[in-house]
Amino acid sequence: MPNLKATTALVTIACLVLSLALLLFPWLMDLVPSDGTWRDARLRAWAPAMPIFGLLALGWSTLGRLVRKRGALGVGMSPEGIYHWSRFACCFYAWEWISEIRPTAQGAPRVGLAVAEPSIRPDNGEENWVARIDRTRRNSTRLGVTGLAVNPGAAYIALVF
Repeated sequence: MPNLKATTALVTIACLVLSLALLLFPWLMDLVPSDGTWRDARLRAWAPAMPIFGLLALGWSTLGRLVRKRGALGVGMSPEGIYHWSRFACCFYAWEWISEIRPTAQGAPRVGLAVAEPSIRPDNGEENWVARIDRTRRNSTRLGVTGLAVNPGAAYIALVF
């Protein structure tokens, strides 16, 4: 169940535009006349640090393609388990590790997997070094279904089946 290419492209473009705005933020603040309010003072205090956030957003939008092994994003199912290809990593969850599949609509429609992984996971050729980070694995248990190129109900039914 691949992600929509338009969704991937729009997220990348949005991150690039945001990073450009943050990189240019100090210059833009110099062009705006000061009005003496506390909001203006706060913006001017944060202006020198904004390029750092711009570099982080630029890295988020461009480095994912270099770090991950597979170009396409989405969810894959095999007889062994579920693969979740996200922007930076691919996480594999064996069927026996998954105890529950919950649909949620918090923020956006998602399918949450209740996963109990063994302390020593077997190596998987699709996973990279980013997939070994616990936070990445926790985030990958929430499968966003709005970006998939299939009906969200089909993704849920396939996982439950």
